[in-house]
Amino acid sequence: MMFFRKRRTGADHIATGISGEDEAARFLATRGFSFVARNWRPTGKARNLELDVVGRWESFLVFVEVKTRRPGTRETEDYPAAIHNFSPAKQRNMIRAVRAYLTEHGAWNEPCRFDLVCVTLLSGQQPQVEHYRNVIELGQTVDSRDASWQPW
Repeated sequence: MMFFRKRRTGADHIATGISGEDEAARFLATRGFSFVARNWRPTGKARNLELDVVGRWESFLVFVEVKTRRPGTRETEDYPAAIHNFSPAKQRNMIRAVRAYLTEHGAWNEPCRFDLVCVTLLSGQQPQVEHYRNVIELGQTVDSRDASWQPW
């Protein structure tokens, strides 16, 4: 399966991202998550956007952002701080990508949820995986480009 490239070009950074996404996928799969797409990109103008994981969990279409860290990087000591890296700007980009996904797949009537999976890759140990559900409060992140007809 093809994985996206992170903004930094270092091979270690890319390998960390790929490993983290694989761990997140294993974690979600063991909890009943069914995958629809990984590293999905829209066509057209919005092709620079990406959704790390798209899947189904119970009755929801779930859009998952994966954040990965290795020991020795910022926030490894206080890993939940990775949630703070999921900035309002990144949330808006995720929402834009989700809008493109829903439009391309005719899925605007689907109940949706935005999740975040944080992975810490530890040398010689099992990775630490934290799953946060409903991480985006749309009232705070939706901007003036969002039409009132959209269900969020």
